[in-house]
Amino acid sequence: MKKIIALSTLAVSLAVPSVFGQGYMQVTGGFSQALDGFTTPGTLLRDSLINVALLWAPSGTANPMPLSNTPTTEPYSLPSGAWGDIYPSGTLLSGWHVAVDNGDSDASGGQQIIMQTTSRGAISWNAGLGVDITGTPSSGPIALMEIGWISSESLSAAIGNSAFGWSYQPSFTLVSSSTDTGISSPSMAGFGVYGSIPEPTTLALAGLGGLSLLFLRRKKA
Repeated sequence: MKKIIALSTLAVSLAVPSVFGQGYMQVTGGFSQALDGFTTPGTLLRDSLINVALLWAPSGTANPMPLSNTPTTEPYSLPSGAWGDIYPSGTLLSGWHVAVDNGDSDASGGQQIIMQTTSRGAISWNAGLGVDITGTPSSGPIALMEIGWISSESLSAAIGNSAFGWSYQPSFTLVSSSTDTGISSPSMAGFGVYGSIPEPTTLALAGLGGLSLLFLRRKKA
């Protein structure tokens, strides 16, 4: 009897689609989606020196960052420790995921969605065609974030060390297939990628170091 119940339960579970299948979306961003504020501090540049990763979280997940997006106007300095808001202790904040291309509609299956900007600051994944995001609901809303850093570094190497910027969108609706007429790309606000401000303790230590060197030089003289 127990075997019959177990088999019946299994059959039902197989017949009902998982709540977390794969939802579809397009991933693009036009000119100036991510701007370089680190090469020439005080000037925002459109160039191909930025990597942008797409992050997602369940619908209703709050923005962990101090602003909805790093501004595209100068002057602006990145708050010290900004990386730590989304990667506390170097690990992605609970509830958030780096989007992974499930590969149902393209040849990039299993890859994290990390894009390098074009010379005009634009981004695109899978040539702007539909992509299914692993682990997302098969349709319905999710929260999104784009994070940017210097393209010469991998994401793991950049965390806590690279210039940084972000754009957050509280809700974006996925569709159930790449051919759905409602498929679209999120309208993420353009954002700047800026260098970090040193921690106050770092500045203090640097000041003490400078005073020590000055003292030793005077003593030798």
